[in-house]
Amino acid sequence: MFKSLLKLFGGAGKASNNSPLREEKKLELQIVKSLDEYKNMLASETLTVEMIDNASDEDLVILVFENIAAKFPDDNKKEMETVLALPQAKQVIYITWLFDAEVLNGGFNQYYYNPWGKYASMLPAALTLIGAPKHAELITRANRIYADEYGKITKYQDGSLEGFSKSYDDNPLDELDDEFYDLRDEDELTNKMAGYIRRNKAAFIL
Repeated sequence: MFKSLLKLFGGAGKASNNSPLREEKKLELQIVKSLDEYKNMLASETLTVEMIDNASDEDLVILVFENIAAKFPDDNKKEMETVLALPQAKQVIYITWLFDAEVLNGGFNQYYYNPWGKYASMLPAALTLIGAPKHAELITRANRIYADEYGKITKYQDGSLEGFSKSYDDNPLDELDDEFYDLRDEDELTNKMAGYIRRNKAAFIL
């Protein structure tokens, strides 16, 4: 067994040129390089009317979101400043996409826990603009509950996974998650965002 391990990792304390460890590191570097190249491509790419017209709703929303996000500075501390400086149309899509993705993935508790929760106060107006008044009303209620029950909701959120998981216990935001999922079935936010983009093409091709 020991000899097999030595052979696998290329000897005691030294990785061979083809060791799994070295190959894994190479793969990580390739992924990082590919992501950087993809980000640079998106940042430099100018969206066109044809791209907007020919994309499906889902592809269009992702394309626009990633095109906006790719232009952000690497310093996350400047993200809020960057978002506030965006033209209104791009700002609306950016914060709405994050809201939809976060709540769909982990509920309102996850949305407020993660950095994107700082845009919650901007969402009612954004959701109203894209034609999603029911979602606007829902986030308005969620904001009120989060403010009123902040101590209870964040009591166990100490930065650990265990604390975050425990914060779901008897969380007053839970009932809104069910409303969000029910509302998603009848009023898909992706379609609302896509429709808003198509109605405001000029704001996204600049």
